[in-house]
Amino acid sequence: MSIILNEYERYLIECEFVINPYPEDAGNIITMDDLVNPFQNIKATDVYLRNNQTTSFSIVRTELIEDRYLIILFQSSNGRASDPAFSNLKTGKSRTVKKDQGEGVAVTAHLLIDIQIQDKLFPNKYLAILEEVPGLTRGTISDILAHFSKHFNFSFVRKGSNESISCRPLFKLDFYASQNFKDSFKNGYLCGITATRSSRYKGLDVNGVEIFEEEKMVVKTSKKLGGKALDVIAKVADLAKEKGYTQLKITRSENSRKTTSNYDIPDSLDNYDETIADISQATFAKKHKILLGNSIQSCQNEIHQDLKNAMLRILKGGTCLINK
Repeated sequence: MSIILNEYERYLIECEFVINPYPEDAGNIITMDDLVNPFQNIKATDVYLRNNQTTSFSIVRTELIEDRYLIILFQSSNGRASDPAFSNLKTGKSRTVKKDQGEGVAVTAHLLIDIQIQDKLFPNKYLAILEEVPGLTRGTISDILAHFSKHFNFSFVRKGSNESISCRPLFKLDFYASQNFKDSFKNGYLCGITATRSSRYKGLDVNGVEIFEEEKMVVKTSKKLGGKALDVIAKVADLAKEKGYTQLKITRSENSRKTTSNYDIPDSLDNYDETIADISQATFAKKHKILLGNSIQSCQNEIHQDLKNAMLRILKGGTCLINK
């Protein structure tokens, strides 16, 4: 299945990068300071193979910025994906680009990590920005880093036995939820809601092909909704649930910056009051739409400078848009 990305825009997600030791009793002995050099020493030719060697992952480029921000360019190559096709916009004539033996359809994604600890009470958690790309999810990127880190040389002295034990880092990339829905609308306002539901068709006997049918219901707001946003979301959630929709995509704006978050509608909510209570405590995963002055490829060989700068601005708390 080919992946279509706009060459002049990307979505960036605010995340929390978590380092967990294995074994667990090693404690928080491995920090980002310990991992910067080992990550930078990973070669682009080092490949992580999965799915019976039909999918590969690699780290194409790394860069340490200002001795504080580490950017990593990940690559995914899917040998089971359909060959990409192109069609003439005026004539409709199409062509398919055939993969060579041993090749896969490739995409890349950037991850930027602030290696400085934000809270001394949580020394294993770091702020990060992830480029949203299908095929390189938060879980997949965590697995890639864990794979390449399994031979890093770390050890700790186990309490009780005073024995030196080898350990390694495991990773988790979570949405960074600095605000719940209730707090997020004290300053921001609701821009729109889209309810979605999807179903997957089975039985298509072609490797690497999946068919999904998605339906959506769009709710547009005619004025800025701040304090009444939760009420609107709850009513839409109840209506969407009645009609068989399972998820809401909620868009809000604050200081001329739009962010989106997904809310999975629980089956257990039976009335409006329960829905309001659940939505109030739901966390808002911040997603930013970035317009780029220079085109970006689906598969980058180098770190994209415009996107890197936008990621840095978000991580530092500044404006993120680059005018086209």
